Amino acid sequence: MKINTTPYGVKFSLSSILLLMAIAFYQLDSLILSFVLITIIILILSSRSGIEFNKKNDKYRSYITYAGIKKGDWKGLKTYVGIVIISRKGTKKIMGFYQTSSINKSENIYQIFLVDKTHRNKMKIGTEIKRSNADIFANLISSELNIPLVKFSPKISQRTLDRKLKR
Repeated sequence: MKINTTPYGVKFSLSSILLLMAIAFYQLDSLILSFVLITIIILILSSRSGIEFNKKNDKYRSYITYAGIKKGDWKGLKTYVGIVIISRKGTKKIMGFYQTSSINKSENIYQIFLVDKTHRNKMKIGTEIKRSNADIFANLISSELNIPLVKFSPKISQRTLDRKLKR
């Protein structure tokens, strides 16, 4: 099972800047620089990142691909005993033309994590803007990996308890 986590907005804006540079170099009769930039654009647009699960071996890996070649180390899934959905506030800043105006938009972001028994060690496996999509995604992962959905409740360490009692 593969989950892609590549943000496309950054890739396309970087690629468009490089494309404009390639066109400029082509106009200046610098074909070699133009070819190099086009090659970089193709590599950027063909790159992907994500998480891959191997149920047979109980392993996962976070990977990055460039031109179809995957890179990433396999790690064990046995330490993760639950899937949680955590809601966080996120802010988007939208800039106007020539950066004369901006709009700040605040919204909830739902992140899906695999957690260990203490809920202290987490591995992020997805992010959704809608709660319903986060629930669907978490249920899909739960059924595929046979790991239950649980409520996020990290155990408080003795050190934290002692600090709270001193107050």
